[in-house]
Amino acid sequence: MAKYRDTKAALIANGIFNGVLLITAVVMLFLNDFVEFNFTSLLFFLASLFFLSFIKTRSLMKEDLVGNSFVWMLMLVVGIIGAVAAVVFAVLSFFEGGFTADVVWAFLFAVGFEQLFKYMDEFVPSDYDFPAEFFKDYGFMIFFPICVLVVGLIGMVVNVAILVLLLINLLLCSAFSVMRRDELNLAAFITTLVTVAVNAFVLFVCLGFDVDRLYADGVYMFYVASMMFVALAVIICAAFHLLEMALGNVNETYSMIMYLVLPVVSFALQFLMFYHWKAALITVGAVIGIVILMTLMYKVTCTVFFTIFYGIKYIFTGEFIRDMLKSKPKSSATKKTGSKTPHVHDVQNAAIGAAQACYVEVVRVSGSAGNITVTLKNARDRHGNNHSAGRFMDELAKLLPGYDLSGIKVLF
Repeated sequence: MAKYRDTKAALIANGIFNGVLLITAVVMLFLNDFVEFNFTSLLFFLASLFFLSFIKTRSLMKEDLVGNSFVWMLMLVVGIIGAVAAVVFAVLSFFEGGFTADVVWAFLFAVGFEQLFKYMDEFVPSDYDFPAEFFKDYGFMIFFPICVLVVGLIGMVVNVAILVLLLINLLLCSAFSVMRRDELNLAAFITTLVTVAVNAFVLFVCLGFDVDRLYADGVYMFYVASMMFVALAVIICAAFHLLEMALGNVNETYSMIMYLVLPVVSFALQFLMFYHWKAALITVGAVIGIVILMTLMYKVTCTVFFTIFYGIKYIFTGEFIRDMLKSKPKSSATKKTGSKTPHVHDVQNAAIGAAQACYVEVVRVSGSAGNITVTLKNARDRHGNNHSAGRFMDELAKLLPGYDLSGIKVLF
């Protein structure tokens, strides 16, 4: 797909962003002599990110066929050096603690969000387009500043390391459930044992479990809940897993969503467990009952969920306002059929633009005037579902107003 998307813009934007990181490191180097805060590890960590970025820059250059094999190899070497340096100074930053360590956590969060959004199109319904390529090109430069700000603010209230442990626990609960579903029993139970051992060590050795402090210190209760909710999560997820085994035909995407949501629900229930354990047990039973009902009617559940989700998206992305302000002449001018007969070269240029809008790739445009075939790539997800090709003809019609497109056939 890369040949037809705007990789040059992504290359320039990433270059500017990583250049800003390097400039920030240089500025901090000069400030280091005038302020009490020690910037040393942080500035070297930011500088190493600049060199680490050469790996992504190399990928974009190869996609746009910029440079040659020697340049690509040189950039890979520089990127590997930057990666090694980033690890070294990240470890030093953890020992320094404070905001310096928070920046490293923010970097890890940003990378995690970037990877998540790059592959999010595997989890949304195939009828909807998700701009995975956008987050592949621009994800880190969006998430890193946001994560630095958010983690910095959170770090003023709680220990970010405990927050990270909470997120790891949430992911491990989901991983345990997924491995059990895939019959990886040994791996699932090893994961459970390691998770319990790490949480017990942190709770009793690092924090020091204190019942009196639990009810007197809200932050301490948050720390304890972050480690104790795992037991509830395993119970609720196990109930859902047994239901999956009984039904045998639960949608894979729905199953994955449930395994991500149920640990979060368990974390919320853990606070109720501290104060009213009887009410918490009743609530756990109610949650399991709701999960059973939703699963038995998962098609209806998915329809309601995605109707709400895309309804909110429709309003807050401005599409609702654009549709309200759209005039009638403009809406009638976007008909797919006109009087002019399109030629191959007309469709070739328009197809590239339409493919960029739909995040697919044009493989070839062949045929003759009035009888043209457009072959697309990456229009289906890994399950074989039509990913984004449904919009392709609409986008093509916008770029070819007045043309008769009835003779154009699209292959996926």
